[in-house]
Amino acid sequence: MQSQLTQLIDSDTTSLNEDAKYIHREMIGRRLAEELYSHRNAGARVLALPAGGLIVAIEVARGLRLPLDVLVAKEFYTPEHPNIVAGGISEGGGLCFNAAIFRLPDVTVPVVWRAAHRALHQTNELATRYRGGRVLSALSRRLVILVDDGIGSGLAQLAALQAVRQRHPRRCIIATPGGAVSALQRVSQQADMVVSLTWETTLQQETLAHKHQPIPDDEVIAWVTHQQMYTIHS
Repeated sequence: MQSQLTQLIDSDTTSLNEDAKYIHREMIGRRLAEELYSHRNAGARVLALPAGGLIVAIEVARGLRLPLDVLVAKEFYTPEHPNIVAGGISEGGGLCFNAAIFRLPDVTVPVVWRAAHRALHQTNELATRYRGGRVLSALSRRLVILVDDGIGSGLAQLAALQAVRQRHPRRCIIATPGGAVSALQRVSQQADMVVSLTWETTLQQETLAHKHQPIPDDEVIAWVTHQQMYTIHS
C-alpha cells in the first residue's frame, strides 16, 4: 500500500546552491547524520522544521536513507512586544507559551491568543504550500527525528514535539546544530533525546544567529518543487 507520499532524497542529488547559507546547512546535516548513524535504515521518519531546517534535514535523511517529510512550527510574537517570543505553535495542535509574556503590563490573555491564532493560520498555510495539500505522513509507532537548523527559545520545537506526540510515535529525537544551553535543556525535558553539535551560552548563540543567514520560505519551496524526489511504499 502506498504511504502518505513520504519523500526520500536521492543520494546523488548535488549541492542545493552555491550560496553559503545553503552550503553551511548542508555541512551541518551531514555531521548530524554521522551522529545519528545508528538509526540508518531503521524504519524511522525524518521531519524537517522549515525553512532552514529543511536544508539540514535533507542531508540527514540522505545520510540515514530515511524518508523525509515537513512539519511546520514557529515562534510567535504579540504586536506590543515584537522582540519577545510569546510562544511556539505547530500545525497539528502543538502550542506552548512563554510564561514571562503574561507578566508584562500591556499584555493580556486575549492579546496572546489573537497572536497565537494568527500564527496558527500562517503555519497551516505554509504546511499546505510545503506538502502540496497532502497530510503529514503516518508516524505511529515509529522513531521520529525532528531536524532544525538551530534552537532559539525552544518553544517552536516544543510545539512541534507536542504535535508529533499526538501521532503516537515510538520515540522522538531532536537533531540540531546547536542552541543556548537553557533552550536545549528545556527541549530535552520533552524529547527522548537531543542530538546537538554544540551547547552554547546565550551570548554565543546570539552571535552565531547573526552569522546564520535566514532562508525565505518561498526560496526553499521553489527548491523543493524543482528537485526530484521519490515516493516510498510500505
